[in-house]
Amino acid sequence: MRKTSFLGFLIVTLFTTTLFSQWSQTNGIKAGYFTSVVSTGSGLIANSGNGTLFEYDGTNWSAGPSTISATSLHNAGNGALVAINYGKIFVSIDNGTSWNERSIPEAVNADPVVKNGKIFVLTASGDSLYQSSDLGTTWNGLQMGKTFQHNGETKNIFMVTHFDVAGDRLFVNAFTDMAPVSFILLESPDLGQTWFVSYLTQSPEQIQLVGAANDLAILCTTEGVYKKTAGNTWSLANSGLPVPVTTNLNYFKLKYLNNKFYTIVTGDASGLFRFDGESWVNMNATSYVTDFDLHDGSLVASTSKNIIKLTGNSWTSLSNDLIASTASPIPLNKDVVFSKYGYSLYRTTNGGSSWDSVASAIGNLTFRNNEIFSWNQSGMILSTDLGSTWNPVPNSGIPTDYQSKVGGIAVNGNTIYATFHGTRRRDHLPAVWEQGGVYRSTNNGTSWEPLNSGITHEGGVPAPGSEIYASGSTVIFRSIEGVYTLTNSSWTKVSNSIPAPVYFTSFDVVNDSIFIGSSRGLLLSTDNGSSWLTINHGLQSTNFQFYYLKFFRFMGKQYAFDDQIDVMYKLTDTTWSPVSFNPPSELQIISFAQAENQLYIGTIDRGIWKYTDDPTNVEDENNVPTVFNLEQNFPNPFNPSTTIRFSLLKDGFTTLRIYNILGELKAELLNNDMTAGNHSINFDASSFGSGIYLYTLTSNGNSVTKKMTLLK
Repeated sequence: MRKTSFLGFLIVTLFTTTLFSQWSQTNGIKAGYFTSVVSTGSGLIANSGNGTLFEYDGTNWSAGPSTISATSLHNAGNGALVAINYGKIFVSIDNGTSWNERSIPEAVNADPVVKNGKIFVLTASGDSLYQSSDLGTTWNGLQMGKTFQHNGETKNIFMVTHFDVAGDRLFVNAFTDMAPVSFILLESPDLGQTWFVSYLTQSPEQIQLVGAANDLAILCTTEGVYKKTAGNTWSLANSGLPVPVTTNLNYFKLKYLNNKFYTIVTGDASGLFRFDGESWVNMNATSYVTDFDLHDGSLVASTSKNIIKLTGNSWTSLSNDLIASTASPIPLNKDVVFSKYGYSLYRTTNGGSSWDSVASAIGNLTFRNNEIFSWNQSGMILSTDLGSTWNPVPNSGIPTDYQSKVGGIAVNGNTIYATFHGTRRRDHLPAVWEQGGVYRSTNNGTSWEPLNSGITHEGGVPAPGSEIYASGSTVIFRSIEGVYTLTNSSWTKVSNSIPAPVYFTSFDVVNDSIFIGSSRGLLLSTDNGSSWLTINHGLQSTNFQFYYLKFFRFMGKQYAFDDQIDVMYKLTDTTWSPVSFNPPSELQIISFAQAENQLYIGTIDRGIWKYTDDPTNVEDENNVPTVFNLEQNFPNPFNPSTTIRFSLLKDGFTTLRIYNILGELKAELLNNDMTAGNHSINFDASSFGSGIYLYTLTSNGNSVTKKMTLLK
């Protein structure tokens, strides 16, 4: 969740109150990737892969509380729900209406076991179990024995990896000093005080899951599935399952619902299966299942696409109209926008009113007018009908074994550049790459030639590439070894001239200028990468420098968005200043992209949103204001610099002065004639001490004073 100060929240709220209506959610991409679902009795609560909660009232979905996020959800019965987020436990006793965080006695590294109103957790060290009978308000450590007897010998328990409990009967997968197999299944009839060997694996067999309910226990291993009733031994219970395991096949989650065990099989033969006491029945779920629960007597499941419900022998989707996708916009123009989600490429041709799936397993997109270049497992592809159909790009001159390893495409007129990511030789240290490098076609793909001068390294192999961009006369190429620009037919490494250390967040080539969004601010080069200007004046830095800032271009200007404080900045000359069209603060934004006067944003779990700028009402410091005004400086508190914005009704002599709390003049930022309009000025307090300062604006007989706080 974001960390937003009260002042930051207030500023964002004031800025967005009048312009919020210009932000709107597009109608897609529908559904999302869900990892858990629980029944609330009358409805459902599900969480996405990023932790966002969504609530279903039996008819419609809505966003859940933004105060918590969850990696998994658990039903504790009697209206009690448990949400887990990397060691944090949240509990609701009113079917999800309200939530309270519960403390955990020690750090944990796995989901708890929630049964019959009790919560059991295993500590990260794997040597202690705790239980709570009041849903996490208080905890009691289980007095687990650290030894067990086997064949008349005393053996040690070093660590427990996973467990399950039924009444006082406890099963654990334990790491012991048994030989030759050290991981074994132990069973305790008294919640861990005494132990005996329940199941001894045979190499290379490994235990994956164990579940217990009443007198029945189920054990899933890499060699098969077993069942056991109290007092008996384990027997194979594979019937109906895709076993024996020969390839990529695993068991994931084992639950006891309505007197039946259910398990999820993942891998090459995935599915949801139910145990009827003798054999397993494939429930034929329509998507990859991640979790399940009982709701109104029917099975519901969270999947990689939607939330589904089993009625009779048929599954139906309950989330067709829910937008819970994590998506990044790729606009061709203001109405035609693409987005990659999962393995599919989605498209809207009406500005987001509807979205269609137009391709699968596709690479990044590059546009040339209305043509779209990309690649798939067969090589480069081209669409001339907005992605409805795709055809191979001619590749004469590109080696056959390169063609499936495209890393990026750049287009400039009839010249096409393609970079290849290559393959690393696993038998050689230091790293040696095969293939890789760049190929260029100057005749629209009819023929290709290598373009690797300057990027060839050990063994004559070109550096593998991940990105390439072209605009005007500038071409920029990025490999695992650095950033290069092209001069004639030779590459020059320019990353050595970029201030270090630096982390790149974005690339943008505009005409012959190169913009790199980075952890040091915006980097600009106008000489093909030979030198760089670092532009970060006015941005609020953190311990991560500007790692959280997203840089983008909109309406011909450069912008930056700080998703830690929900503030957007615009670059004027070499100074950043806050603007007034911040996105809604509840969104977690992953990317920005512009098309004409349309700004699209990609979000975590909330799909794609857009903002339309009215060309007659463009944010402009020269617009004549309607009031004389001095705004609160931002950021505040600050260290060491802050931005002061003010509005003048008419031309006139203007002063802006800084005083200490005693009224002593410490600095004069303005002392000259100023034109009417909106203005901003940066105050650098590097030479000042911490404390409260006053700043006073005076013009045309008007004067106003405000406070600011410098914290060093």
